[in-house]
Amino acid sequence: MYAYDLIFILDLVTCVLAGLVLGSFSTVLIHRMPRHESILGRKPSTCPECKTQLKWRSMWPVFSWVFQKGRCLNCEAPISRTYPLAEGMCLILSLCFYAAYGHNLITVAMILTTPVLTAMLFIDLKHMIIPDRLNLSLGFLSLAALGAYAWNQPLHMVETAFLQMLAGGVMFFVVALILAYGVSFALKKQALGGGDIKFFAAAGLWLGPMGLPLFMFLGGLFGVVMAVAMRGRSDDGAFPFAPSLILALILLLVFKQHVFLTIL
Repeated sequence: MYAYDLIFILDLVTCVLAGLVLGSFSTVLIHRMPRHESILGRKPSTCPECKTQLKWRSMWPVFSWVFQKGRCLNCEAPISRTYPLAEGMCLILSLCFYAAYGHNLITVAMILTTPVLTAMLFIDLKHMIIPDRLNLSLGFLSLAALGAYAWNQPLHMVETAFLQMLAGGVMFFVVALILAYGVSFALKKQALGGGDIKFFAAAGLWLGPMGLPLFMFLGGLFGVVMAVAMRGRSDDGAFPFAPSLILALILLLVFKQHVFLTIL
C-alpha cells in the first residue's frame, strides 16, 4: 500500500470519527442553548421523559438511536429524530469538507463549523432563534480558517484574504439591515430577526463580497421551497428563514463558490 493511500484512509477514518463526535456535541447545543443551560458543564445526559441518566451504550452517535429503534431503553419513550439527523448531518458535512479542501489545516477549521451550522439550523427550525454564541463561533472559525491559510502563504496573500473577509462581513451586514428594515416596513411585520442579521455578517466573513449575489439567490430559492413546505404550520404564516440561509452557506462552502479561501 502506498503512503498516499494510507494517509487517505487515515483521513477518512478521522473525518468519520470527528463527524460523529461533533455531531454528538451539536445535539448538546441544540438541546441546551435554547434553554440557556451550560454546554460546558458536567451535567449528565438523561432521557427527556423519564430523566434516567443515559448509559454508554445509549450515547453512540446515530448507532444508538438506530439500534434502540428510536426509543429510550428505560421507559421506551420515543427519542426525537433530531438526534440522529443532526449527528448524521455533521458526519456528512465533515466528509464533504474533506473532499472539497483535502489534507490540510483548513479542512480542520471547516470541519469545526459543522456542529455550529447544524445547531443553528435545528434550533432555528424549532425555536426561530439563532443564539449569539453560535454566530460569534462561526465568525471566529472564519479567523481560524484564515490562520490555517496563513500557515504557508506570503504576507500579501494573507492580507488580501483578510480584507476580503472584512469587506464581506460589512457588506453582508449592511444588506441584512436594509432587508430587515425595508421589508419589515413594506410588509408591516418583522422580516429578519437580530440573529438572522448577525448570521449574514458571519456568512460574509466566509464568503467575501463577491459571494453575496449567489448567497442571496440560493437563500431566497431555499426560502421559497421551505415556505411552501411549511405552509399552514403557523397561524400568522411565519416560518424560520435562517435555515434557508444556512443551507445556502453550506452549499457555497462545500463547492468553494466565492469562499475567500478560493484565492488558494
